[in-house]
Amino acid sequence: MRLNKILACCALMATALSASAGVELTFEERGTTFAALGNPYPGITFVGSPFTYGAKSAGGLGKFEGQVDATHPTNNVALFFNSADIENGDPGQLVINLDAGFSTVFQMLYTTIDSWGGTGVQVFSGKDGSGDLLGSSGAFSDVAQTGCAAGIACKWESINIDLGKNIAHSIVISGPDAVYFFDNIIFGDLPSGTGGGDVPEPAGAALTLAALGALAISRRRKR
Repeated sequence: MRLNKILACCALMATALSASAGVELTFEERGTTFAALGNPYPGITFVGSPFTYGAKSAGGLGKFEGQVDATHPTNNVALFFNSADIENGDPGQLVINLDAGFSTVFQMLYTTIDSWGGTGVQVFSGKDGSGDLLGSSGAFSDVAQTGCAAGIACKWESINIDLGKNIAHSIVISGPDAVYFFDNIIFGDLPSGTGGGDVPEPAGAALTLAALGALAISRRRKR
């Protein structure tokens, strides 16, 4: 009975560890050239048509300026979804899967030079927008670009979705195609603007705790 409790505890700890580390995607390492994102981050997959764009002031073609303040000093690159099969402004969708899962909170920044309907972020327990809906943002608020250069978005709004102890594995971003820019996407509890965190590896956590469980078994047998 005691051994079963040890193994059960190890399994629970493995699950918790795999979803505990915060991960932030700032996309700064992508450079300012307009380019398809693909899947460059281990343990994270993008389903849709994501690109990264550099701000015009940083030598890119993106019609936005990075949010520059104490917590976001170098937002020169942002995420953008642009499907060749969809007309600009028509409904689009991007799914981001995190293999290890995450909990506590989901955060991100967004901006646009206009106001649009059919927008929002949903967080799901399963991959590809499956399983339970754990939280949603509701429609994106209009972003007043007062004081920005003509045709350039320089003001950003934030999304914060509280997940508590629920473990999520995917987010679904809905919005008009080729209209919104997204940045500082944070899975888990991590201060925005740090650009830190490692993608958690559930296999590694599970193996570590499995080893602890095996050690407990070994010690029990020697008694």
